[in-house]
Amino acid sequence: METGRWSAQGRPLAPRTINLRVGEACNFLNWAACNGHRRPFEVATRDILAPPSRSQKFQAGRSYRTVKVRLGVARLDPVMLHIPRDAEVDSWLKSVRIRRGFTKWLMCLLITRTAIRREEAVQWQIDTLPLERRDWLRTGDHVTVSIASGAKGAKRRNARGQEIGPVRHIVMPIEVALALEHYRHTLRPGLRARYVKAATSGAERRARMQETTTCLFLSDTTGQPVSAQRLYEAWTDTPCLPYKGWSPNCGRHYWACKSLLTHANVQESTAELVAAYGDDHHPVISAARDHINLYIRPQLGHFDESTTQRYLVWLRRTMLLTNVALDYGRKLDDMDWGGPRHG
Repeated sequence: METGRWSAQGRPLAPRTINLRVGEACNFLNWAACNGHRRPFEVATRDILAPPSRSQKFQAGRSYRTVKVRLGVARLDPVMLHIPRDAEVDSWLKSVRIRRGFTKWLMCLLITRTAIRREEAVQWQIDTLPLERRDWLRTGDHVTVSIASGAKGAKRRNARGQEIGPVRHIVMPIEVALALEHYRHTLRPGLRARYVKAATSGAERRARMQETTTCLFLSDTTGQPVSAQRLYEAWTDTPCLPYKGWSPNCGRHYWACKSLLTHANVQESTAELVAAYGDDHHPVISAARDHINLYIRPQLGHFDESTTQRYLVWLRRTMLLTNVALDYGRKLDDMDWGGPRHG
């Protein structure tokens, strides 16, 4: 499986797939041994420290737990996140606005500034951001709102009969909240009127006037709610992509990594992070992990524990590169160039 010798295309399997298959084989052999179908079968294991389970993480004094891991597991290759520079994201957003219009630009901006999912942006409701500013839950330069439409998880029906997921509280910059308010009060009514006027008969016009939609975002061309497919096309169909493969889900990673890097504070903790490389129990790494669990995870909604490790790998790599650049600059400053120095 590792070399691909058993594959028709000669391709090796992913480490995660190999581990799942071998684990299932071990389970079967254990079952066969317990039922007398074969000789006793033992799986060689070792003890490791792992993050607490969901049921344990809120118990006092439970930070890590000991679990047994099979020896010889295929090592998972950490997926290196590709996070674009702010200038690249800004150029991409400008191209979206020029090519796809204000509405889809605002939806893309909302994803990159709040890390919501594509479907959550599509189903963003008119009143997700409270209609009156006095009802906004504001803390400093951020506003907290609750979202459930389009969210992953167990579904239920709300008072409007709409299917919604678990409620999640997210924060957004105040400038994004103001842009949403402007769109809701100034631009959206005109888009809805455009949809009504596009009717080809009086009866169709009256029927469209009776239609209602609680989705905030309406197409700049048709006045109908923007679909997930149209949003994806607006996101990806532009010559100014930050990199090949840039998608709405990458926009969520972009927000998370920017948040983590800001929290890490490059100027104060670079040297410590270099010393902490590979040490998951170092205070700097522990602080970054806490920020992920207490702030980033609730903002993004549930994600796999492996995502936490991906963010930590990205942070270490970014901070190490920063440290190398700083050291290089200092060495250049300290060099004796053999010539007269000018002030």
